[in-house]
Amino acid sequence: MNKTLSATQPERVLIESNGAGESYVWLRRNIMHDVADRGVDGSHIEFWSADEICFLALGTPSVGDIDSDFDALWSAHEEDKLTDRDIARDAAQRVSDVEQAVAELGTLFAGGK
Repeated sequence: MNKTLSATQPERVLIESNGAGESYVWLRRNIMHDVADRGVDGSHIEFWSADEICFLALGTPSVGDIDSDFDALWSAHEEDKLTDRDIARDAAQRVSDVEQAVAELGTLFAGGK
């Protein structure tokens, strides 16, 4: 589980397809609004905090399906430790794979081997 901060209220359930038949699913609980003092000038900044987990699901589940099993999914994936860095690395690898496939197709269409 990670603690997340946001300038806007985070969604309890967020689902994003990774384009490879799987979806990243973020679950958030203990969503709280807060205000932080920014110093001597008296200004402040509002923010949201939440406990957050992320896991990879097959297909693209609906928010309703995920929400109906929220507690069970949280328990099942609480220790997964999937981070934003893991997601970015996965996306970069998929882009690299697509670029390589496009280059190979280009070679085939140009009559190469």
